[in-house]
Amino acid sequence: GAITPIEKFIKEDNFNVNNLEDALLNYYRIGGELYSMPFNSSTAILIYNKDAFKEVGLDPNSPPRNYSEYAEYSKKLTKKNSNGSIERYGSAMIMYGWFIEQFLANDNKLYVNKENGRMGETPTEVTYEKDLPQILEWLRGMYKEDSATSYGREWDSTRTAFASGKVAMYLDSSAGIKGIINNSNFEVGTGFIPNASGEFNGSVVGGASLWITNSSDNDIQKAAWDFVKYATSKDVQTYWSINTGYYPVNKGSYETSEMKENMEKYPQFKTAVAEIKETKPSFATQGAILGVFPEVREKMVEAMEVNYEGKTSIDKIVEKVVIDSDKIIQRYNRINK
Repeated sequence: GAITPIEKFIKEDNFNVNNLEDALLNYYRIGGELYSMPFNSSTAILIYNKDAFKEVGLDPNSPPRNYSEYAEYSKKLTKKNSNGSIERYGSAMIMYGWFIEQFLANDNKLYVNKENGRMGETPTEVTYEKDLPQILEWLRGMYKEDSATSYGREWDSTRTAFASGKVAMYLDSSAGIKGIINNSNFEVGTGFIPNASGEFNGSVVGGASLWITNSSDNDIQKAAWDFVKYATSKDVQTYWSINTGYYPVNKGSYETSEMKENMEKYPQFKTAVAEIKETKPSFATQGAILGVFPEVREKMVEAMEVNYEGKTSIDKIVEKVVIDSDKIIQRYNRINK
């Protein structure tokens, strides 16, 4: 009740949403109604060292698409020096729960019940209990054979390790592509996020959107709507995308000379655009709606960290993250009845 849905202004103004990317609009819709306007949008993406691929005999234009391929590539890319210590890890994983959400969505698996909370009913529990073990086992297998590592929760730690040649592959937000390319002295490649099957179903939108609160009078809300239209216009989105690394939410931006020039300079960016355009609409790829997502994500990060340590069974890790997450969700539901 704190906001006025963007849908209201769209209808009153006969605003053409066909100029905006469908997958982004789909993410911010609930029950078919658009609640906010996508603005700075990103997605998860695989970033890899093309030079390292060539060095070990891998095709630099064919990144891994499924978990088994990824683990195989990671092993081949791992490099040891003469005394046996690791000079370069094949891959690294940032400890951030959003990536687990991406893996699940890309295999068309829901994160919470009630159709990921997308049909107007508040979710009551997580639904990944049977699907999470495969992801954790895949990661642990690479950790155990020292072909993968983690530099913790700080994104920049992993980015720095990659740019300095200490890691050959990792997952990042597409918003980080330009900085990585500019900071690396080798050719950077990008690929779709992997999943179990290798068949791409889609990625969940990252970034943020613009909302209009209903705490002001109608004139102020209409002025806010004018700003939203300006911020999502093709020229503004072109400028924003080129200077930040987020991709434009307005399809018309791709037709501008500035964006065409930028895409030629940074062809790696095309992968992120392709991910969004090839995402198949479903409750899974829309992403979950949770009033306590930060708290639930924290529990997933803790599970990822324990899995990296390798001392606790995966069954125990999954049992704990499910119980802890359900408690948080159910407490939220009781308080907000």
